Amino acid sequence: MLDEFEICEEVQALLNRMDMFPEEFSFRESEEPRWLGIVHEIEGENPSLLNPFTSKERLVLRLKLREVARLLVKRQILKELTNPKEHK
Repeated sequence: MLDEFEICEEVQALLNRMDMFPEEFSFRESEEPRWLGIVHEIEGENPSLLNPFTSKERLVLRLKLREVARLLVKRQILKELTNPKEHK
């Protein structure tokens, strides 16, 4: 039976992957996002599919994606601060 309060192994594996390789979850338009399709399926962004994931699983995924996005922006800021380019 599905437990609404647990995180399934698949989502947990994705969360672990975000911890180890956050750059793979940068969904900028100019990049080819490796995990975007899977994230959309978990989020339920394909209306033709029945979403097998719980609201808790979708919530922890969104929170982790936000954490990863902030980390990647922080890296960009620190990189720019330590290696400033000349801007006119």
